[in-house]
Formats: sequence, C-alpha cells, structure tokens
Amino acid sequence: MQEEGAILLFVTIPNPLIQLLQKIDELWREYVPFGALKYSINNDYNKSFYKKEEQTSQLMFSLALVVLIITLIGLYGLALFSANERIKEVAIRKIAGGSVTTILFKMTWSLTKIVLLANVLAWPFAWFFMDKWLSDFAVRVNLTLGLFCFAAITSYVLSVLTISTVIFKAANRNPVEVLRYE
Repeated sequence: MQEEGAILLFVTIPNPLIQLLQKIDELWREYVPFGALKYSINNDYNKSFYKKEEQTSQLMFSLALVVLIITLIGLYGLALFSANERIKEVAIRKIAGGSVTTILFKMTWSLTKIVLLANVLAWPFAWFFMDKWLSDFAVRVNLTLGLFCFAAITSYVLSVLTISTVIFKAANRNPVEVLRYE
C-alpha cells in the first residue's frame, strides 16, 4: 500500500550503485520533507507481481506431467489389450508373408487415430480457456494453430512410441507358439 503523500519510484539499479540511492534519498529529504521516498528494485517488483502466475505455471506443469504419465500408462494398457485380442490375426498375417513393419503400422494406426481425434476435440476447449487466462496479461501472446499442431504432433509421437513397443513385441512372436493349439 502506498502511504499518503509518498511517491513510488521504480528504478532498476545494479548493486554497486547503492551510494547513488543514498544520495537520492538525501536530496529527496532536502526538497520534499513532507513525504518519504519509497523505492523498489524493478526485478523485485516484477517477481512479486508475477509470483501467483509462476505458482500457477508450476502447478499446471506438474499436473500436465501427471496427466501425461497416466495417459501413456492407459494407452500402454489399451495397446497390450488390443495386441492380446489380435494376437492370432498377427500370427496369421505373419504366416501369410506380412512383415513386422506392415503389422506394426496397421495396428499402431488403428490405435493412434483415437489420439488424433482426442486432440482435435480438445482444441476448442484449450483455446477458450487459454484465451481467457491470457486476456489478463498486459503483453498478449497470440494463440496460433501452430501451437496446437505442435501439441498434437508431440502427443502423437509419444503415443506411437508407447503403442509400438507393445505391438513390436506381439509382431515378433513366433506364429507357431500362438497357433499351436488351434
């Protein structure tokens, strides 16, 4: 809070110039005896002003990391379930001359379509909430389609890596072991 009669002066000053601050204070007292000079180093002011935003940023990063890990674990489980359900199909494709790459591509694509659809459905909500949050800042960051495309590509690559580890193991199994009791 600013005291009545006091004037706030924001100055960015390196540490060696403390004597200059003392001289300014002396001159201030000489010419303006009725009000105290209050000053703050600009970096400290900025830090205190954006402290809440920094805490929000750290919280959002932590939550996003937890959500990402849970999502990848769920996707891994879905890929494992799908691979176990389709293990006979994989074995028959392999016997018929299908390569591991072809099997990997077909099964990965069927599961990663869900990730792409989820991204496209999430974009309007993400844009709305991010736009609302960013509207409170003095310096405005424009939300572009490239930002959302980067997020979609990143999530797609992570999902492909997660799913392909499971599918690769299933595609490399010996078809004889799978079809032995059929």
